[in-house]
Amino acid sequence: MDNPENNNSDKLRFLCGFANSMFQSAGIHCGKSNWTIAVENGSVPDYSKDLPISHWHNFEADLDQMLKLGVNSYRFSIEWSHIEPEPGKYDEAILSRYDEMISACRNRHIEPMITLYHFIEPHWFSKLNGFEREENIRHYIQFCEMIFKRFQHQVKYWCTFNEPALHAFSGYFYGQFPPHQHSIKKSIGFLVNLLKAHIAVYKQLKKIPGSQDSKIGIVHNVLRVVPRYSWEPIERWVAKFMTEICDELVVKFLKTGRLNFRHWFAHIEYEELEAPQSYDFIGLNFYGNVVLGFNTKNFFGPTCFPHQIMGEYHLPIDSEGFSRAIDHISALNKPIYITEIGIADKHDKIRPHFLNEYFKVLRFKIDNRVDIRGCFIWTFSDNYEWDQGYTIKFGIVDHHRVERGSAQDVRKIFRNLTNKTNIDNQV
Repeated sequence: MDNPENNNSDKLRFLCGFANSMFQSAGIHCGKSNWTIAVENGSVPDYSKDLPISHWHNFEADLDQMLKLGVNSYRFSIEWSHIEPEPGKYDEAILSRYDEMISACRNRHIEPMITLYHFIEPHWFSKLNGFEREENIRHYIQFCEMIFKRFQHQVKYWCTFNEPALHAFSGYFYGQFPPHQHSIKKSIGFLVNLLKAHIAVYKQLKKIPGSQDSKIGIVHNVLRVVPRYSWEPIERWVAKFMTEICDELVVKFLKTGRLNFRHWFAHIEYEELEAPQSYDFIGLNFYGNVVLGFNTKNFFGPTCFPHQIMGEYHLPIDSEGFSRAIDHISALNKPIYITEIGIADKHDKIRPHFLNEYFKVLRFKIDNRVDIRGCFIWTFSDNYEWDQGYTIKFGIVDHHRVERGSAQDVRKIFRNLTNKTNIDNQV
C-alpha cells in the first residue's frame, strides 16, 4: 500500500474518474435503510435482485477495468446503513471491507473521493424521523467522525452530502423518494437540517488532528427549470419556483450564510454566517436543465427545445446549461469538482454526442482559468437508479461489464484531460 505521506504528488493531478453510490451498485449487501423499507412497502422498485456482477464483491476487478478506461480517481459512497445497524454499534467486517476497497484504490494510484451520505440512512435513524428533527443530527456527526478517523490517512477528499436540495425536493415535496411526503414546509425544513448537519460535520472533522490535509466539501446538483415558452405566465411561475427550491436556496446559503424561503404557504429563514467557510470545495452535479411547459407529449411536463436532443430521463443534452452551471457555481469562489455528469442512454446512441459537447465546455472553462480540479462521469456500470429502478442505463459498461461504444470516447477524454491539464498554480 502507498505511504500516505507520499500522496502529495496527487495534488497536481486533475482528477478524472467515475462517480457511484454503493447502495446503487451493491444494495443487496447494504443494511436495513429508508430505501430497503420502501422496497418492502412497494413504493420504489425492487433493488434486491443482485446484479450479474456485484460491485461489492467485484470492486478490485472493477477498478482494474476503470484503469483501462483512463481513470485516476473514483468517487463512491460509504453506506451508513450497514456500518451502523444499531445506534453506536459498528460492523467491523463491513468496515474492513471498506478498508480493502480504499487500499485497492491506493494500490492502483486511484484517488478515492468518499461521499458520506448519498440519500441512504439506517432504518433506526429513519424511525427517529431522521433529519426532519435537528436533535438527530448528532447521530450523523458521530458516524462521520468515526469514519473520518479511520480512513483520513488514505482518503483526502470527502463529501458530506450528495445533492441536499434534490433529496429534500424528492422526498418531501414531489414525493418519489422515501418518505414519499408532499409538504413544501417539510421539504424546506429538511433541507435546512441537512445544511446544519453539513456545517456541524465540517467543524467537527476539522478539529481532528491531521485534518488540515483533508478537503471536505458538499455536492450540489444544479437543476434549473426553464419555461418552454418564456411568455407563458404559468410556465414562468412554476419554473421560477422550482428553480428556487432545487438550486437557488442552497447556492445563496453557501455564498452568504442566509436562507430565506418566503411564500404565502411557508416562511422559513435560517442564518449561519459561517456557512461560506464550511467547505473546502464545491461538488457540481449537472445532467441538464428541465425544460417545462405545455407540449403535445404530456400536455404539461418535461420537454425540450427544438434544437435539443432529449435523453431517456426527461433531461435534454444541454451544454449551454452546463456552461452556465459552472459560471453559477464559480460565484462561490471555491475550487470546483464536477462530481457527476452523465446521460441515460441504453442504446448508446446519443452518449458520444453528450460526452463531446460537455467536455468541450469543460475544456474551455479550464483553458479560461476557471478553478475546476476534477470531473467524474456517472457512472461506470449500469445500476439501480432510485425510483427508476434498473430501467434506465447510465453505465459506460453494462451490468455484465461489457463496454459500450462510448467507452472509447471516455478513454480519449480522460487522456486529454490528464495530459494537458496543469493546475499546479491553483493548489
